[in-house]
Amino acid sequence: MTRNEMMAYLLTAILGGAIAAYFGGLIALLGLFAGLAIIGFADMVVHLRQTVYS
Repeated sequence: MTRNEMMAYLLTAILGGAIAAYFGGLIALLGLFAGLAIIGFADMVVHLRQTVYS
């Protein structure tokens, strides 16, 4: 394996890891927002039930 091939593999591994981490972070952020939305929706439903039945 030549030096250029080793540099190419290293660059590919670094870029691949960075791209995977970026998309992993996006998925985690979307999961966080979805969780907050579900909690907010549940709170809204509870509040509406309390106002309707009181």
